[in-house]
Amino acid sequence: ILCLGRKWRVFDRRLFYKTVQFGWVSAMQQATVQLGKIGIQAIVNTMGISVMAAFAVVNRIDDFAYTPEQNIAHAMTALLAQNKGAGKKERVRQGFFCGLRIELIYGFCLMAVCLLFARPIISLFVDDPAVIDLGVKFLRCASFFYLMPGVTNGIQGGFRGLGDLKITLNSSMLNMG
Repeated sequence: ILCLGRKWRVFDRRLFYKTVQFGWVSAMQQATVQLGKIGIQAIVNTMGISVMAAFAVVNRIDDFAYTPEQNIAHAMTALLAQNKGAGKKERVRQGFFCGLRIELIYGFCLMAVCLLFARPIISLFVDDPAVIDLGVKFLRCASFFYLMPGVTNGIQGGFRGLGDLKITLNSSMLNMG
């Protein structure tokens, strides 16, 4: 860097604007998710201590479970953006559908694990029988919905890679609803 002098300090306004645009939409998506969680938490807080504890446990499990889905979507974003930039439309299409298949396979596996092993998973976090029973019911019910965030994350990752950020933001808002 020292050898280049001032040559490396190039400021490209278009690139800066595009980076801010992508960052703003991503920030709005994350804000939407967090506001949704706050709203749900406010409702759950009116239902008693056992329900609050069970909800907190299942929320931690959800956060752990969703991380791979989000990372698959991030990989899709990079793959699709690179192939779009290279003008390889067929690889964009193949990458998108391959990513969605991976999301669905992961979602099915996650659903099966949570349905079959809900009690041992919840018992890792709490030992109160009332909280465990509520947590098991909630986790088993929630496990049927693990496919939706996988598909949502995959679609968002795909459209982010294609540069269409309006769809990803609308998808996040719809998801929270």
